[in-house]
Amino acid sequence: MLSYTFSKREKALLVLLALVAIAILWYQLIFKNAQESVARVDSEIAAVQDEMIVDTAKAGQIDKMRAAIQQYKTSGINPVEMPNYDNVQPLMAQLNGTLAPTLGYTLKFEDVTSGDSDTVRRGVELSYGCSSYQEARVILNTLVHGVFPCSIDDFTLTDNTAKLSAGGSASNAGSGSSNAQPYSVQAHLTFYERGHAGNASGSKDGSGSESAATSLAEGMGMVSGSASTK
Repeated sequence: MLSYTFSKREKALLVLLALVAIAILWYQLIFKNAQESVARVDSEIAAVQDEMIVDTAKAGQIDKMRAAIQQYKTSGINPVEMPNYDNVQPLMAQLNGTLAPTLGYTLKFEDVTSGDSDTVRRGVELSYGCSSYQEARVILNTLVHGVFPCSIDDFTLTDNTAKLSAGGSASNAGSGSSNAQPYSVQAHLTFYERGHAGNASGSKDGSGSESAATSLAEGMGMVSGSASTK
């Protein structure tokens, strides 16, 4: 029977190879898996932290909204529900009732717009005349605090009493002229509805377009022809 005796150098090499094999196995089976687990845990922690940041921001916005609602309630302003699109006909009725006490008004309806959010914006250019400054302000306040959500983007209130005194009585100036009214208002309003207008401005019925809104106003007796004047 043959036998082989390893030399000291060979024994040292075998020991070294065994240590290298053990190191490779430790790296592959233990260290690498541990590193992957740590990376996975770090990624999960980062995702949870991002969710916490988003949730904190949402909670902050909700708190602000609640505070604003409470402030409105305290000041006597009741929140109104946003109507569904297309709300043009009820809106016409509201405008007709609100503007009935004026000495004359003009309405121009713009095409509705809708972005990525679930909100449709309906722009209206409005001008009207009143016999007093207080009446003019009451009309604006009634529109803003009416049954449909509305914002006044811009308005100008003009005192025409000096012009009327210099040019004669209001009856001689003609009811269609803004200068015939002691006080005249020019305003741009935006009414808000829930939903998506889609291609309403280009559809056959055109229920959301300027021409359709004006035609509907004519049918309701709110405007005359294309002049859109009471």
